[in-house]
Amino acid sequence: MEIQRVFVALMFIVYAQGPIRSCDTFGSHEFVTGCTRLLHERNVRFVYILVAWFVLDVTLWAVAYWRSSDRAADLKHPMARLPRRLIALVVLTPACLLFAELPASAASTRVLHYTGALSEKTVPDKSGFGNNGTAHDISLSGGAYSFNGTSSYIRTPASSTVNPGSAAFSYSVTVKLPTPTTFSRDLSLVRRGSSKFAGPYYKMEMVYNKATGNMRLECALRDAAGAHAIVSTSGNALNDGQWHTLTCSKSAKTISLTKDGHVRTKSVALGNLSSTRPLNFGAEQVGPTNFWEHFPGLMKKIVLTKRISWRRSSA
Repeated sequence: MEIQRVFVALMFIVYAQGPIRSCDTFGSHEFVTGCTRLLHERNVRFVYILVAWFVLDVTLWAVAYWRSSDRAADLKHPMARLPRRLIALVVLTPACLLFAELPASAASTRVLHYTGALSEKTVPDKSGFGNNGTAHDISLSGGAYSFNGTSSYIRTPASSTVNPGSAAFSYSVTVKLPTPTTFSRDLSLVRRGSSKFAGPYYKMEMVYNKATGNMRLECALRDAAGAHAIVSTSGNALNDGQWHTLTCSKSAKTISLTKDGHVRTKSVALGNLSSTRPLNFGAEQVGPTNFWEHFPGLMKKIVLTKRISWRRSSA
């Protein structure tokens, strides 16, 4: 009957060692929140382990009981432990569910999440990684950040969790432009670095074509080695006064742009995308204090996710 203990031990090794070893992927000031979040995500699986352990334990006992020649003697020992097992399951399962307050994700971890909250000039990060932003000329409107189109932007300082390194990652915003909005210039949505400066960058931008009057939505990225890639789709309908969820994603061999569930993908292998530059939403930074391409609308559900490697990372 030792198989239950072996089962639990093996499951602990499989589900616990990854988050523990992953703590070395975070900077020192993010150690606690980073490790805690990873352990939170794995505790949903631990609930399943507890249930599986209990089912296996009872099943093995039942088999042994029915095969036994002295069932009355068997009842005195295994059944005496059954109430304690039930109590352990009843107590530990909700405890693990409460501890697992953040959603599990097998592929990536949310490292930045702005939900439409604002405390004076601070944009609180709800991801648990402490990547709070600073609001510049931002107001709230119906639970969303309102950008005035001339001076508004949100700035997030550089950090090891915002740095994607060479890992898979994505950045996403949900936006609404007032109707009618006449397109006449480029509009920046997400900016980390710039093509105007040396070094890696990634962005999500609405690019205006003066010759045709068309607006193009694009994701553009450049790694530390100078490899560059763009994926784009039409952005002409983004000024319809409706909410639109836009996401740029990078994997080992592709980059993708998702607009309201419709995906455009390009095959390309990009390397390290980390930098020391801040992350900006709603404008492009072109100098120490100079910004342009200001976004004139509402923005909410600002999210950055990153795949957390189980191996040591320098990202």
